[in-house]
Amino acid sequence: WTAKSTSNSYDSMYAAVYGRKTGTGPDTNWNAGELHFFTVQSSVYVTSTPDLRLWNHGDAEFKTSVRAPLFYDKDNTAYYSNPTGNSNQVTLTLNNGGGNGSGAGLTVNGSGDVKLLSGSSLFFGAYNYSTSTYIRGYDNSSGFQFRVDGTLRSVIDSAQLTHNASIRSPIFYDTDNTAYYVDFASTGVSANLNGRIQVGTFNQSQNNAGEAWIGRAADRSQGTLTVQLGSGSGRKFEVVDSGWTTVEFEANDSGDATAYNSMRAQIFYDRNNTAYYVDPASTSQLSVVRMATLTAGTSSTAMSGAGQIAVHSSGNPYISFHSGGGTARTGYLQHITSGDRFYFGDVAYTESAGSFRAPYFYDTDNTSYYLNPASESRLNVVHSNNYQVEAGNGAGIGFWGGSGGSSYSIYMSSTGDSNHGGRVGGETTSDYNM
Repeated sequence: WTAKSTSNSYDSMYAAVYGRKTGTGPDTNWNAGELHFFTVQSSVYVTSTPDLRLWNHGDAEFKTSVRAPLFYDKDNTAYYSNPTGNSNQVTLTLNNGGGNGSGAGLTVNGSGDVKLLSGSSLFFGAYNYSTSTYIRGYDNSSGFQFRVDGTLRSVIDSAQLTHNASIRSPIFYDTDNTAYYVDFASTGVSANLNGRIQVGTFNQSQNNAGEAWIGRAADRSQGTLTVQLGSGSGRKFEVVDSGWTTVEFEANDSGDATAYNSMRAQIFYDRNNTAYYVDPASTSQLSVVRMATLTAGTSSTAMSGAGQIAVHSSGNPYISFHSGGGTARTGYLQHITSGDRFYFGDVAYTESAGSFRAPYFYDTDNTSYYLNPASESRLNVVHSNNYQVEAGNGAGIGFWGGSGGSSYSIYMSSTGDSNHGGRVGGETTSDYNM
Protein backbone atom coordinates (compact mmCIF):
# COMPACT_ATOMS: atom_id res chain seq x y z
CA TRP A 1 0.00 0.00 0.00
CA THR A 2 1.41 3.36 -1.13
CA ALA A 3 0.43 7.00 -1.24
CA LYS A 4 1.83 10.36 -2.29
CA SER A 5 4.20 11.81 0.26
CA THR A 6 3.51 15.09 2.00
CA SER A 7 6.04 16.74 -0.28
CA ASN A 8 4.11 15.27 -3.25
CA SER A 9 7.46 14.18 -4.66
CA TYR A 10 7.32 10.43 -3.91
CA ASP A 11 4.82 7.65 -4.02
CA SER A 12 5.93 5.87 -0.78
CA MET A 13 4.77 2.70 1.03
CA TYR A 14 2.96 2.95 4.40
CA ALA A 15 1.91 -0.71 4.81
CA ALA A 16 2.74 -4.07 3.25
CA VAL A 17 1.94 -7.79 3.46
CA TYR A 18 4.51 -10.29 2.25
CA GLY A 19 4.45 -13.99 1.77
CA ARG A 20 7.74 -15.72 2.50
CA LYS A 21 8.68 -19.30 1.63
CA THR A 22 10.40 -21.03 4.50
CA GLY A 23 10.88 -24.55 3.21
CA THR A 24 9.21 -27.77 2.03
CA GLY A 25 5.63 -28.42 3.00
CA PRO A 26 3.91 -31.70 3.97
CA ASP A 27 5.22 -33.28 0.76
CA THR A 28 7.22 -32.30 -2.32
CA ASN A 29 4.19 -30.83 -3.97
CA TRP A 30 3.74 -28.24 -1.20
CA ASN A 31 5.81 -25.44 0.23
CA ALA A 32 5.99 -24.09 3.81
CA GLY A 33 5.76 -20.39 4.34
CA GLU A 34 5.03 -17.40 6.57
CA LEU A 35 2.98 -14.25 6.24
CA HIS A 36 4.68 -10.96 7.33
CA PHE A 37 2.85 -7.70 8.05
CA PHE A 38 4.74 -4.37 8.00
CA THR A 39 3.71 -0.79 8.87
CA VAL A 40 5.57 2.51 8.87
CA GLN A 41 5.33 4.59 12.06
CA SER A 42 5.48 8.35 12.24
CA SER A 43 9.02 8.31 13.61
CA VAL A 44 10.37 4.91 12.50
CA TYR A 45 11.02 3.59 9.00
CA VAL A 46 10.04 0.10 8.09
CA THR A 47 12.57 -2.57 9.03
CA SER A 48 13.23 -6.14 8.03
CA THR A 49 11.47 -7.36 11.18
CA PRO A 50 7.72 -7.75 10.62
CA ASP A 51 5.22 -6.18 13.00
CA LEU A 52 3.19 -9.43 12.85
CA ARG A 53 4.38 -12.83 11.78
CA LEU A 54 1.98 -15.73 11.16
CA TRP A 55 3.51 -19.18 10.82
CA ASN A 56 3.41 -22.78 11.87
CA HIS A 57 -0.23 -23.26 11.01
CA GLY A 58 -1.67 -20.87 13.64
CA ASP A 59 1.23 -19.30 15.57
CA ALA A 60 1.39 -15.50 15.73
CA GLU A 61 4.35 -13.36 16.75
CA PHE A 62 4.05 -9.63 17.43
CA LYS A 63 6.99 -7.29 17.33
CA THR A 64 5.88 -5.25 20.38
CA SER A 65 2.50 -5.95 22.01
CA VAL A 66 -0.94 -7.45 21.55
CA ARG A 67 -3.75 -5.28 22.85
CA ALA A 68 -7.37 -6.10 23.62
CA PRO A 69 -9.76 -5.48 26.55
CA LEU A 70 -10.28 -9.22 26.97
CA PHE A 71 -8.50 -12.39 25.90
CA TYR A 72 -10.41 -15.70 25.83
CA ASP A 73 -9.23 -19.28 25.64
CA LYS A 74 -10.34 -20.52 22.18
CA ASP A 75 -11.00 -24.04 23.45
CA ASN A 76 -12.86 -23.00 26.61
CA THR A 77 -14.05 -19.42 26.93
CA ALA A 78 -14.67 -19.93 30.68
CA TYR A 79 -10.96 -19.19 31.00
CA TYR A 80 -9.88 -15.70 30.08
CA SER A 81 -7.64 -12.80 30.94
CA ASN A 82 -8.96 -9.33 31.58
CA PRO A 83 -6.05 -7.00 32.45
CA THR A 84 -8.37 -4.38 33.98
CA GLY A 85 -10.83 -6.79 35.62
CA ASN A 86 -11.12 -10.37 36.83
CA SER A 87 -9.31 -13.19 35.08
CA ASN A 88 -9.77 -16.94 35.28
CA GLN A 89 -6.89 -19.28 34.57
CA VAL A 90 -6.01 -22.81 35.61
CA THR A 91 -2.30 -22.35 36.24
CA LEU A 92 -0.11 -19.23 36.16
CA THR A 93 3.66 -19.77 36.06
CA LEU A 94 5.88 -16.72 36.63
CA ASN A 95 9.63 -16.67 36.00
CA ASN A 96 11.80 -13.61 35.60
CA GLY A 97 14.31 -15.63 33.62
CA GLY A 98 17.09 -15.31 36.17
CA GLY A 99 18.26 -17.09 39.28
CA ASN A 100 17.04 -16.57 42.84
CA GLY A 101 17.17 -12.94 43.89
CA SER A 102 17.64 -11.65 40.29
CA GLY A 103 14.28 -9.91 40.20
CA ALA A 104 10.61 -10.13 41.01
CA GLY A 105 8.59 -12.82 39.25
CA LEU A 106 5.32 -11.12 40.19
CA THR A 107 4.81 -7.46 41.08
CA VAL A 108 1.48 -6.02 42.26
CA ASN A 109 1.53 -2.23 42.25
CA GLY A 110 -0.58 0.27 44.11
CA SER A 111 -3.53 -1.17 45.98
CA GLY A 112 -3.81 -4.23 43.77
CA ASP A 113 -4.54 -7.61 45.29
CA VAL A 114 -3.70 -11.22 44.53
CA LYS A 115 -6.79 -13.36 45.13
CA LEU A 116 -6.76 -17.10 45.71
CA LEU A 117 -10.06 -18.88 46.31
CA SER A 118 -10.64 -20.50 49.71
CA GLY A 119 -8.69 -23.75 49.91
CA SER A 120 -6.25 -22.73 47.17
CA SER A 121 -2.51 -23.11 47.63
CA LEU A 122 0.65 -21.28 46.61
CA PHE A 123 3.47 -23.76 45.93
CA PHE A 124 7.21 -23.23 46.17
CA GLY A 125 9.14 -25.67 43.98
CA ALA A 126 7.52 -28.93 42.92
CA TYR A 127 3.75 -29.20 42.74
CA ASN A 128 3.12 -32.07 45.18
CA TYR A 129 0.82 -31.94 48.20
CA SER A 130 2.71 -34.74 49.96
CA THR A 131 6.30 -33.48 49.63
CA SER A 132 6.27 -29.83 48.57
CA THR A 133 6.42 -26.60 50.53
CA TYR A 134 3.32 -24.49 50.04
CA ILE A 135 0.89 -22.01 51.60
CA ARG A 136 -2.84 -22.66 51.74
CA GLY A 137 -5.51 -20.20 52.80
CA TYR A 138 -9.15 -20.56 53.85
CA ASP A 139 -11.88 -18.00 54.47
CA ASN A 140 -13.09 -19.93 57.55
CA SER A 141 -11.71 -21.10 60.90
CA SER A 142 -9.05 -23.24 59.15
CA GLY A 143 -7.09 -20.02 58.69
CA PHE A 144 -3.82 -19.62 56.84
CA GLN A 145 -1.64 -22.74 56.72
CA PHE A 146 2.08 -23.20 56.12
CA ARG A 147 3.30 -26.64 55.07
CA VAL A 148 6.91 -27.74 54.68
CA ASP A 149 7.64 -31.03 52.88
CA GLY A 150 3.91 -31.67 52.93
CA THR A 151 3.75 -31.44 56.78
CA LEU A 152 1.58 -28.80 58.44
CA ARG A 153 3.89 -26.52 60.45
CA SER A 154 1.98 -23.32 61.22
CA VAL A 155 -1.62 -22.10 61.23
CA ILE A 156 -2.74 -18.47 61.53
CA ASP A 157 -6.41 -18.00 62.29
CA SER A 158 -8.42 -15.03 63.47
CA ALA A 159 -7.04 -15.23 67.01
CA GLN A 160 -3.59 -16.83 67.09
CA LEU A 161 -0.54 -18.34 65.45
CA THR A 162 -0.04 -22.06 66.09
CA HIS A 163 3.26 -23.75 65.28
CA ASN A 164 4.14 -27.41 65.83
CA ALA A 165 7.89 -26.88 66.19
CA SER A 166 9.78 -23.80 67.46
CA ILE A 167 9.43 -20.09 66.73
CA ARG A 168 12.79 -18.35 66.97
CA SER A 169 13.76 -14.72 67.33
CA PRO A 170 16.45 -12.83 69.31
CA ILE A 171 13.71 -10.96 71.15
CA PHE A 172 9.90 -11.09 71.39
CA TYR A 173 7.88 -7.91 72.02
CA ASP A 174 4.29 -7.34 73.08
CA THR A 175 2.58 -5.83 70.04
CA ASP A 176 0.31 -3.68 72.24
CA ASN A 177 3.15 -2.30 74.37
CA THR A 178 6.77 -2.88 73.33
CA ALA A 179 7.95 -1.93 76.83
CA TYR A 180 7.17 -5.57 77.68
CA TYR A 181 9.35 -8.22 76.09
CA VAL A 182 11.31 -11.46 76.47
CA ASP A 183 15.01 -11.55 75.56
CA PHE A 184 16.22 -15.04 76.44
CA ALA A 185 19.97 -14.58 75.91
CA SER A 186 20.27 -11.19 77.62
CA THR A 187 22.55 -10.93 80.65
CA GLY A 188 20.59 -7.87 81.75
CA VAL A 189 16.79 -7.93 81.83
CA SER A 190 15.71 -11.14 80.12
CA ALA A 191 11.98 -10.61 80.65
CA ASN A 192 9.88 -7.56 81.46
CA LEU A 193 6.30 -8.61 82.18
CA ASN A 194 3.37 -6.65 83.53
CA GLY A 195 1.16 -9.42 84.93
CA ARG A 196 1.67 -12.61 86.91
CA ILE A 197 3.78 -15.59 85.83
CA GLN A 198 2.14 -19.00 85.82
CA VAL A 199 4.46 -22.00 85.55
CA GLY A 200 3.74 -25.58 84.59
CA THR A 201 4.80 -28.95 85.94
CA PHE A 202 7.97 -31.02 85.75
CA ASN A 203 8.49 -34.71 86.43
CA GLN A 204 8.96 -35.60 90.06
CA SER A 205 11.43 -38.04 91.66
CA GLN A 206 14.29 -37.34 89.28
CA ASN A 207 17.82 -36.19 89.92
CA ASN A 208 18.62 -32.64 88.83
CA ALA A 209 22.22 -32.52 87.63
CA GLY A 210 22.08 -28.97 86.27
CA GLU A 211 20.62 -25.61 87.25
CA ALA A 212 17.70 -25.27 89.66
CA TRP A 213 14.15 -25.97 88.47
CA ILE A 214 11.06 -23.97 89.35
CA GLY A 215 7.46 -24.96 88.74
CA ARG A 216 5.12 -27.56 90.19
CA ALA A 217 6.33 -31.13 90.54
CA ALA A 218 3.82 -33.44 88.90
CA ASP A 219 3.03 -35.27 92.15
CA ARG A 220 2.28 -32.03 94.05
CA SER A 221 -1.16 -30.46 94.47
CA GLN A 222 -2.32 -27.83 92.01
CA GLY A 223 -1.23 -24.34 93.04
CA THR A 224 2.05 -25.58 94.55
CA LEU A 225 5.31 -23.86 93.58
CA THR A 226 8.31 -26.22 93.75
CA VAL A 227 11.97 -25.20 93.60
CA GLN A 228 14.34 -28.14 93.03
CA LEU A 229 17.99 -27.27 93.58
CA GLY A 230 20.59 -28.34 91.06
CA SER A 231 23.84 -30.22 91.51
CA GLY A 232 27.06 -29.05 93.16
CA SER A 233 28.17 -28.02 96.63
CA GLY A 234 26.69 -25.05 98.45
CA ARG A 235 23.35 -25.32 96.67
CA LYS A 236 20.69 -23.04 98.09
CA PHE A 237 17.66 -20.90 97.38
CA GLU A 238 18.32 -17.29 98.30
CA VAL A 239 16.90 -13.78 98.22
CA VAL A 240 19.46 -10.97 97.83
CA ASP A 241 18.94 -7.25 98.49
CA SER A 242 18.85 -4.62 95.74
CA GLY A 243 22.48 -3.63 96.27
CA TRP A 244 23.75 -7.22 96.00
CA THR A 245 25.36 -6.89 99.44
CA THR A 246 23.15 -8.95 101.77
CA VAL A 247 21.51 -12.35 101.51
CA GLU A 248 18.16 -11.55 103.11
CA PHE A 249 16.97 -15.18 103.17
CA GLU A 250 18.36 -18.56 102.16
CA ALA A 251 17.39 -22.23 102.35
CA ASN A 252 20.21 -24.69 101.65
CA ASP A 253 20.34 -28.32 100.57
CA SER A 254 20.85 -29.43 104.20
CA GLY A 255 17.37 -28.24 105.12
CA ASP A 256 18.51 -25.12 107.00
CA ALA A 257 16.70 -21.81 106.50
CA THR A 258 18.38 -18.53 107.49
CA ALA A 259 17.05 -14.98 107.60
CA TYR A 260 19.37 -11.98 107.86
CA ASN A 261 17.19 -10.22 110.44
CA SER A 262 14.15 -12.15 111.66
CA MET A 263 11.73 -14.91 110.73
CA ARG A 264 8.13 -14.11 111.65
CA ALA A 265 5.05 -16.25 112.08
CA GLN A 266 2.06 -16.42 114.38
CA ILE A 267 3.18 -19.79 115.70
CA PHE A 268 6.17 -22.11 115.16
CA TYR A 269 5.70 -25.90 115.42
CA ASP A 270 8.20 -28.71 115.91
CA ARG A 271 8.20 -30.60 112.57
CA ASN A 272 8.72 -33.97 114.29
CA ASN A 273 6.11 -33.44 117.00
CA THR A 274 3.54 -30.67 116.60
CA ALA A 275 2.54 -31.04 120.26
CA TYR A 276 5.54 -28.77 120.91
CA TYR A 277 5.34 -25.24 119.60
CA VAL A 278 6.18 -21.59 120.26
CA ASP A 279 3.42 -18.99 120.18
CA PRO A 280 5.22 -15.78 121.24
CA ALA A 281 2.02 -13.84 121.93
CA SER A 282 0.26 -16.66 123.78
CA THR A 283 1.02 -20.08 125.28
CA SER A 284 4.02 -22.14 124.15
CA GLN A 285 4.85 -25.79 124.79
CA LEU A 286 8.54 -26.77 125.01
CA SER A 287 10.34 -29.81 126.35
CA VAL A 288 13.58 -28.31 127.71
CA VAL A 289 14.66 -24.68 127.59
CA ARG A 290 18.27 -23.63 128.06
CA MET A 291 19.09 -19.95 127.96
CA ALA A 292 21.53 -17.43 129.39
CA THR A 293 18.83 -15.10 130.73
CA LEU A 294 15.07 -15.58 131.06
CA THR A 295 12.84 -12.53 131.35
CA ALA A 296 9.19 -13.12 132.20
CA GLY A 297 6.54 -10.43 132.30
CA THR A 298 5.14 -7.59 130.25
CA SER A 299 8.16 -5.34 129.74
CA SER A 300 9.38 -4.82 126.17
CA THR A 301 12.76 -3.46 127.29
CA ALA A 302 15.75 -5.09 128.95
CA MET A 303 15.80 -5.37 132.75
CA SER A 304 18.49 -3.41 134.58
CA GLY A 305 20.77 -5.66 136.62
CA ALA A 306 18.88 -8.80 135.49
CA GLY A 307 20.11 -12.20 136.55
CA GLN A 308 19.65 -15.52 134.81
CA ILE A 309 15.89 -15.27 135.54
CA ALA A 310 14.12 -11.89 135.60
CA VAL A 311 10.40 -11.60 136.49
CA HIS A 312 8.67 -8.30 135.68
CA SER A 313 5.25 -6.95 136.60
CA SER A 314 3.75 -3.52 137.04
CA GLY A 315 2.38 -4.74 140.40
CA ASN A 316 3.86 -7.44 142.63
CA PRO A 317 5.57 -10.05 140.41
CA TYR A 318 5.38 -13.67 141.43
CA ILE A 319 6.23 -17.19 140.35
CA SER A 320 3.39 -19.70 140.54
CA PHE A 321 3.60 -23.46 141.04
CA HIS A 322 1.08 -26.04 139.77
CA SER A 323 1.68 -29.57 141.08
CA GLY A 324 -0.35 -32.76 141.25
CA GLY A 325 -0.97 -33.01 137.48
CA GLY A 326 -3.71 -30.37 137.48
CA THR A 327 -3.84 -26.79 136.26
CA ALA A 328 -4.76 -25.15 139.59
CA ARG A 329 -2.11 -23.14 141.41
CA THR A 330 -0.72 -24.96 144.46
CA GLY A 331 1.80 -22.37 145.60
CA TYR A 332 3.61 -19.22 144.65
CA LEU A 333 6.54 -17.00 145.53
CA GLN A 334 5.77 -13.30 145.33
CA HIS A 335 7.77 -10.13 145.74
CA ILE A 336 5.66 -7.56 147.61
CA THR A 337 7.12 -4.30 146.37
CA SER A 338 5.25 -2.05 148.83
CA GLY A 339 6.68 -3.90 151.83
CA ASP A 340 9.88 -4.86 150.06
CA ARG A 341 9.50 -8.50 151.01
CA PHE A 342 8.97 -11.99 149.58
CA TYR A 343 5.79 -13.91 150.22
CA PHE A 344 5.19 -17.67 149.97
CA GLY A 345 1.50 -18.17 149.23
CA ASP A 346 -0.95 -21.12 149.04
CA VAL A 347 1.34 -23.29 151.23
CA ALA A 348 1.04 -24.29 154.90
CA TYR A 349 4.72 -23.89 155.62
CA THR A 350 8.12 -23.46 154.04
CA GLU A 351 11.02 -25.82 154.63
CA SER A 352 14.52 -26.43 153.40
CA ALA A 353 16.73 -29.49 153.21
CA GLY A 354 19.52 -27.27 154.54
CA SER A 355 19.05 -24.09 156.53
CA PHE A 356 17.40 -20.68 156.34
CA ARG A 357 19.81 -17.87 157.28
CA ALA A 358 19.24 -14.22 158.16
CA PRO A 359 20.41 -11.78 160.87
CA TYR A 360 16.80 -11.30 162.00
CA PHE A 361 13.65 -13.41 161.89
CA TYR A 362 10.44 -11.43 162.66
CA ASP A 363 6.92 -12.55 163.48
CA THR A 364 4.79 -11.40 160.47
CA ASP A 365 1.77 -10.81 162.77
CA ASN A 366 3.69 -8.81 165.33
CA THR A 367 7.18 -7.59 164.49
CA SER A 368 7.74 -6.73 168.19
CA TYR A 369 8.66 -10.38 168.49
CA TYR A 370 11.79 -11.44 166.66
CA LEU A 371 14.79 -13.68 166.81
CA ASN A 372 18.30 -12.28 166.53
CA PRO A 373 20.56 -15.27 167.14
CA ALA A 374 23.75 -13.23 167.50
CA SER A 375 22.24 -10.63 169.81
CA GLU A 376 19.06 -9.95 171.77
CA SER A 377 15.80 -11.71 170.79
CA ARG A 378 12.22 -11.27 171.99
CA LEU A 379 9.89 -14.21 172.20
CA ASN A 380 6.57 -14.65 174.00
CA VAL A 381 6.76 -18.19 175.38
CA VAL A 382 9.57 -20.68 174.87
CA HIS A 383 9.23 -24.34 175.67
CA SER A 384 12.50 -26.19 175.79
CA ASN A 385 13.75 -29.48 177.15
CA ASN A 386 17.12 -27.99 177.88
CA TYR A 387 18.79 -24.56 178.05
CA GLN A 388 22.52 -24.23 177.80
CA VAL A 389 24.06 -21.00 179.05
CA GLU A 390 27.57 -20.42 177.80
CA ALA A 391 30.26 -20.35 180.48
CA GLY A 392 31.87 -17.08 181.53
CA ASN A 393 31.30 -14.24 183.93
CA GLY A 394 28.16 -12.32 183.00
CA ALA A 395 26.40 -15.27 181.33
CA GLY A 396 22.99 -15.69 182.83
CA ILE A 397 19.22 -15.35 182.64
CA GLY A 398 17.47 -12.04 183.47
CA PHE A 399 13.88 -11.48 184.68
CA TRP A 400 11.58 -8.48 184.29
CA GLY A 401 14.30 -6.15 183.46
CA GLY A 402 15.97 -7.73 180.58
CA SER A 403 19.57 -8.78 180.57
CA GLY A 404 22.57 -6.95 181.92
CA GLY A 405 22.03 -5.32 185.22
CA SER A 406 18.50 -6.65 185.83
CA SER A 407 17.25 -6.58 189.33
CA TYR A 408 16.39 -10.22 189.12
CA SER A 409 18.75 -12.56 187.31
CA ILE A 410 20.57 -15.84 187.56
CA TYR A 411 24.23 -15.82 186.68
CA MET A 412 27.02 -18.30 186.75
CA SER A 413 30.54 -17.39 187.86
CA SER A 414 33.48 -19.53 188.93
CA THR A 415 35.01 -16.74 191.02
CA GLY A 416 33.86 -13.76 192.93
CA ASP A 417 32.48 -11.07 190.66
CA SER A 418 31.51 -7.60 191.76
CA ASN A 419 28.78 -7.29 189.10
CA HIS A 420 27.47 -10.75 188.98
CA GLY A 421 28.50 -12.20 192.29
CA GLY A 422 30.53 -15.29 192.88
CA ARG A 423 30.96 -18.17 195.27
CA VAL A 424 29.68 -17.65 198.74
CA GLY A 425 32.36 -17.66 201.34
CA GLY A 426 33.31 -21.18 202.32
CA GLU A 427 31.51 -22.57 199.25
CA THR A 428 33.74 -24.70 197.07
CA THR A 429 31.40 -26.52 194.66
CA SER A 430 28.54 -24.19 193.71
CA ASP A 431 28.75 -21.77 190.76
CA TYR A 432 25.12 -20.63 190.95
CA ASN A 433 24.46 -17.17 192.33
CA MET A 434 21.30 -15.13 192.35
